[in-house]
Amino acid sequence: MVARREFVKLGTTQEIAEAGQLRAAVENILAMLASGTAYQGSASSILLATMLDSAKSRLAQIERNIEEAEKEQRQRRASELAIAYKATLEAKLNAEEQRQYAEFLEKEHFTKSDFGSLESFYTKTWDRLSEGGKSEMSQRVWGGVRTKEYEFSELPDVVKEKEAQRLYNALQSQAPTHQSLRRIAPEDRNDFIKAWGDNRRNEAFEILDRPSFAQNVSLKAGAVKAESVKAITQSEAARILTPHAAESNIEEASKATNAAGVANLKLDDLQLADSGDSKSKPPLPEMRASGSKAKAP
Repeated sequence: MVARREFVKLGTTQEIAEAGQLRAAVENILAMLASGTAYQGSASSILLATMLDSAKSRLAQIERNIEEAEKEQRQRRASELAIAYKATLEAKLNAEEQRQYAEFLEKEHFTKSDFGSLESFYTKTWDRLSEGGKSEMSQRVWGGVRTKEYEFSELPDVVKEKEAQRLYNALQSQAPTHQSLRRIAPEDRNDFIKAWGDNRRNEAFEILDRPSFAQNVSLKAGAVKAESVKAITQSEAARILTPHAAESNIEEASKATNAAGVANLKLDDLQLADSGDSKSKPPLPEMRASGSKAKAP
């Protein structure tokens, strides 16, 4: 994730600088065409028109890229705010525990590489999560099973123990929030309930490896969406995001690069030669300092 963000930021900054250079080049070409330096039908006017079209085409593509990058950045920042906000709602956790929980929320599902941090979190912190917080963790635990990152029985012991107990309690409930659990194959459901109730833990964990559990337990999408935050004031957002240093935004990068940007496309040394017709011709009528597009005759 970090590598992709750095790439997007670097690529966008470079394109912003290039856009500033292209705008300067376009202005130079338009000025030359409007001044009558190049005459209609001459090789020079055709060359300038071609260069102008090329510069404008590239500039349009860069502007689309920048717009897309800005949109992606806004969505990412909104998602980060939503995650940070959700973490602050876990009032029983200290700042460090909230930070760790926020890192878990950034993931759509867990992988084996998360086992170490999950073992520590479930041992020291999990019991103090709200029911909503525990659900968020369960969604990612079972998401890893669904995506075949691991089998349930491969999870750290403390994670298996707490998730299995939570599932056992849910299977005893008829609450509407557990409607999906009713789709678990009756044989699998009964086998798990009996094994867990008889304190046959390892057998119960193996039963939870059966497909009908992964297909029906904690199905809600794990990714935290920006829409999950209903209303946060700017001051609250600043407070929440303080521990999460924000990257320089694209607008700031644009100001910095355009202020010092100089066109790489140099026109000063361009030798303008007439096409051979000795008669003087008026400037291209469609070329004015207003910036209208040049067309090759």
